[in-house]
Amino acid sequence: TDKAGNTSAVGSVAFTVVAPQGQDTTAPQVTAQVTGNQDWAWNYVGSATLTVSASDTGSGVATVEYSLDGQPFAAYTKPLVVNQPGAHSVNYRATDKAGNTSNVSTAKFTVVEAGSGSDCSKPGKGNCK
Repeated sequence: TDKAGNTSAVGSVAFTVVAPQGQDTTAPQVTAQVTGNQDWAWNYVGSATLTVSASDTGSGVATVEYSLDGQPFAAYTKPLVVNQPGAHSVNYRATDKAGNTSNVSTAKFTVVEAGSGSDCSKPGKGNCK
């Protein structure tokens, strides 16, 4: 009703109230696998490839990160190929869209130079696995 006494027609609005969804407080699951040709001592010959996988059933995975040999964490976008001879340590973690970050996990492996005694690229050469 306005000041002049005019009244509008009756109107209505329909809506539904739902209970809020539970907040995502669970960090993503993250795993890593190292692959490549190995010698008899489980060293990777020539190079090793690290593949990191993450999943999250709550809000979904936002980022996956890795740190090679103590370097700052960097975005993981594709499998990491390490061809520098020596012992290596790769830390990895994942964060979901709700901001939960997994614990840091570590993969350790050693890369050795390919040589005549450990040539895994040709069948029957060296003591490869």
